[in-house]
Amino acid sequence: MQKKLKKLIIKICNNKKLINKFTKIKYIKKYLWLFIKFFQKKIKKIKLKKHLYYTGTGGDKKNTFNISTISSILLSFNSIPIIKIGSKKRTSKCGSLDIFNFLYKNYTFKNLKEKIKFYKKNKLAIFSINDFIKDPILKCINNKRKKKNTIFNYVFPLLKISNTNIQIIGVNNILMHNKIAKILIKQKIKRGAIISSFDNMDELSIFNNNFITEVYYGKIIKYKINSKNINIYENKKYFKKIQINNIFDSIKIFKDILFKKNIFAFKTLILNMGFIIYFLRIKKNIIKSIILIKRYFFNKKVINFYKNVIKNIKI
Repeated sequence: MQKKLKKLIIKICNNKKLINKFTKIKYIKKYLWLFIKFFQKKIKKIKLKKHLYYTGTGGDKKNTFNISTISSILLSFNSIPIIKIGSKKRTSKCGSLDIFNFLYKNYTFKNLKEKIKFYKKNKLAIFSINDFIKDPILKCINNKRKKKNTIFNYVFPLLKISNTNIQIIGVNNILMHNKIAKILIKQKIKRGAIISSFDNMDELSIFNNNFITEVYYGKIIKYKINSKNINIYENKKYFKKIQINNIFDSIKIFKDILFKKNIFAFKTLILNMGFIIYFLRIKKNIIKSIILIKRYFFNKKVINFYKNVIKNIKI
């Protein structure tokens, strides 16, 4: 079975008609669990527990700033341990690893052990799937991901790289929620959330409604978060205020968030961070979670750190 799947994956990478087939929801749903099992056998899990595993499918083509990455960094500064799977830019203008490497440029990681050591000290790690799977087939897949949103955008965020049972995954297609929820249960995730906006973002949006599917100890619960109901809504004409063209745009938006110069990016970030606080049941509802974020999470420790990082950069 493994050999047959490997042959199929190689065929997908080298055949234009086949790669187009595996961008369609019908075929993604049919083969997703098989592909996950194939790659899961190639992964050696790290022995880490009690952290939030925060992933996303990417490929929403919205060119927004790195919402989930910056949320993860700020939450880790406030003692919430987060592990993220990311990459350099492939399906976006700026990848998670681009931002992380820029902001933490004083750190160099020679191997996986050094990244784990950093995580234990800083409550944060952004791993690449390449850290866990050493197989030439990945190069083939990643080259295709630069051009198209395929089944592989769903496979890698759903692989278990650690022993945690808490995961949030951002998905840009609401039609995939049920399938992913069932896979999270198969992967023994006790607390999971699949998030999408009606803007087709794989994060929560202040410009539209948001759809959530939670996995709660084997049960699947669905609900919406309406940005108007929580007094955080903004008109869609301002969407361009959270869009970027390169890493420097993303860093500039981050700077503007810290000093509250870009209210649209600030609101987007506190909505996504607030949801995480609510999901972890630190607060009982999303409004109280957002209030907590506003009051305590943009503290002097965070601002001083990033002042030092970006002080010599003209942005």
